[in-house]
Amino acid sequence: MSYIRYLGWFITERCNLRCKHCCVSDTGDLYCKGELSFEDIKCALYNVKKWGVTHIHFLGGEPTLRDDFLEILSLCRKLGISTSFNTNGQLIDRVYAKYLVRSGVRTVTFSIEGPDAETNDYIRGAGTFERTLKAIEYLKQARLTKNGISPPIISLEIGVNKIWATKSTKIRQLEELILSLNPESVYLEATQPEGRALKYKELIVLEAEEILDIMPKLTTMVTHIKGVTIVNFRFFPKWVEYGNIVSGSSAPCSDHLCLAGTPQSYVSGSGKLIPCSYSTTLLGWDGLPDVRYSTIQDVMNSVHFRKFFELWQTGIKTPPSACQGCGYYGVLCEPCPIAPQEERESGTKFCKEAMQRIAQYCAA
Repeated sequence: MSYIRYLGWFITERCNLRCKHCCVSDTGDLYCKGELSFEDIKCALYNVKKWGVTHIHFLGGEPTLRDDFLEILSLCRKLGISTSFNTNGQLIDRVYAKYLVRSGVRTVTFSIEGPDAETNDYIRGAGTFERTLKAIEYLKQARLTKNGISPPIISLEIGVNKIWATKSTKIRQLEELILSLNPESVYLEATQPEGRALKYKELIVLEAEEILDIMPKLTTMVTHIKGVTIVNFRFFPKWVEYGNIVSGSSAPCSDHLCLAGTPQSYVSGSGKLIPCSYSTTLLGWDGLPDVRYSTIQDVMNSVHFRKFFELWQTGIKTPPSACQGCGYYGVLCEPCPIAPQEERESGTKFCKEAMQRIAQYCAA
């Protein structure tokens, strides 16, 4: 890769919630300390425009906590850079929703952790579920014009966790919720055991075997909703295949390909450019280019990026044993290319179990 077109930008480390599942640690660290001023971000945006960046997805923390966030979105629009962002929705009222529509943002993704207040609020905090649904409604109303519906696209990101996903009634409730909200897209992904979620792992994080157990019910739900919304079903393809076979469903599978091998990178809160969040775990923070001043040549020639791509190319060429011969490998799925090989091998354990379950089911 010698160019960057898409950025995931952690625009702030601040958040108004303390969700039990969050990948941010209890100390509030998000990759590194610091938050750029508007002038710094303005400088960075003009710089990445020179690189050829065409889209930025803003993350946090909570982006709407920044008083200048709407101004940032509008500047991106002026520069011809499309935008999207994740939000918990707590600060989006009728007025803010109208300004979001005017800002030109392309997609707003609202995060929830279940089909109702009981499940969501245990993780995100009391009252958060109702406030998020109100924010979605405010944005829906703000999009209405005499000529139809204007942007932004409304998307839902739903954490698949132990609180609701092990209960058939809750899965049906979630299906009903999605159909009633009618978002343009839905992301379904398992809650990961990292950051603050490590403290509550036993209560909220599903083990891989548990996910396989409920996969037929999840694929049934996804099959029901895929006709009304775009579904990004973020589970390993073999797991989805197993669920579809057992349930007789046709749930689509989103790819698990490494985005670090594509023209995409990430920007930390303090403006450091990183090829992926895991790269700093392995390689540290030394030698990272600054998004405000670095040229694209500086980025690609930086020590961190060069070391990263050496690891990435080696990993791509040496797939785990379970991936060799798999029709999904390199098309829809690949274990993290820069992770240690033993970690990559262990990560395929439940793909093997899914294949065994498929064989047993078909033989029965």
